[in-house]
Amino acid sequence: MNSLVHASVLGFSLIASTLASAKTFSGVLNALDSTKYENATATVNYKAKTLTLSLQPRMPVCPEGRMCIQAFPPAITLIFKGAKSFKDSCGVIITQVRTAKAPIDGSKTEITLVNNSENSCESSPELIASLALKNREGAPVDSFVSARELSAELKGAAVGQYLDGRLVLNRGTGDVNVSLQPLMPVCPEGMVCAQVMPLPVELFFTKAVTTTNDCGVVQTQTGLVWNENEARFFTVLINDNRKNTCPTLVALAPLDIVVRSSETAEFSDEAAVEVDQLTSEGLN
Repeated sequence: MNSLVHASVLGFSLIASTLASAKTFSGVLNALDSTKYENATATVNYKAKTLTLSLQPRMPVCPEGRMCIQAFPPAITLIFKGAKSFKDSCGVIITQVRTAKAPIDGSKTEITLVNNSENSCESSPELIASLALKNREGAPVDSFVSARELSAELKGAAVGQYLDGRLVLNRGTGDVNVSLQPLMPVCPEGMVCAQVMPLPVELFFTKAVTTTNDCGVVQTQTGLVWNENEARFFTVLINDNRKNTCPTLVALAPLDIVVRSSETAEFSDEAAVEVDQLTSEGLN
């Protein structure tokens, strides 16, 4: 389960508080860890103690080799009464619904919505809201998040093919934009070269997957994209080391990204696979 949801649900010290200033909350959350749903819309009325949940099922898979005319299945909308809400010392509001019935897929019995939009302890929190659906055993089954877009300036390693770059990341939607500035080509010794800086390598990924490893490093792995100008496939791993709990020989940069490229989509040993690492002082 992604740390954005895990930390939000388990890391709070819940304190019963008046919710006079918070009347309602509504937001669309993208599926973070769900095989059945594309997104969810959650609306909570704190005064009426109701939670309205609308789940959008994923598009059915079209069989390979066939052409399908498809439309998204209708959303599943449910209204829960008696929702319990708590506000912690930072202004984060956690709403929970438990039911003896199993209204969703015949299995889920607990819903937890975390409203982080008025968090007073973080100046610009990455997480806006999270939603977790749990089964009878209390294990998360589906999770959704709404997160703000983050950016970072990148610096190339001492030995590498990129001078610097820029990263824009939304871990909620899984969208990743990376712009990499290649180094100036080397001018052979003894020669005079008329050179211009190469064009940046622009990469855009969708549906990147975010997980947290045993050391607390939040890792976002993209899929593959083909860059026509470079005639290569690219993939990127983003390591957010700010909450790393494991000892290291040298201090880790708050953020580093590993860029891998290959002539083939299989990244086979026979192909020329290039690996570069860039770092940043953190996410903005």
